Amino acid sequence: MGDHIFVYGSEDEGANQILHSELWKGLPAVKKGQVYMYGSFSDKGDEFVMEDHYSLELQLDTIVNLLLAHKK
Repeated sequence: MGDHIFVYGSEDEGANQILHSELWKGLPAVKKGQVYMYGSFSDKGDEFVMEDHYSLELQLDTIVNLLLAHKK
């Protein structure tokens, strides 16, 4: 794992099992509060389509905004 972790779909079914595990809690980025939750899989599908250049740009904007908000 890196110094920062970006978790896509943290509110989705199945994420709780991982995000509340002892392994997860022991990761350095988690201990330092350098985890960024964003996005969701919904009944309409993924918020971002990974093969679409426009969606990749939107996802990059989302990640930049998460980092900037965390910096404050």
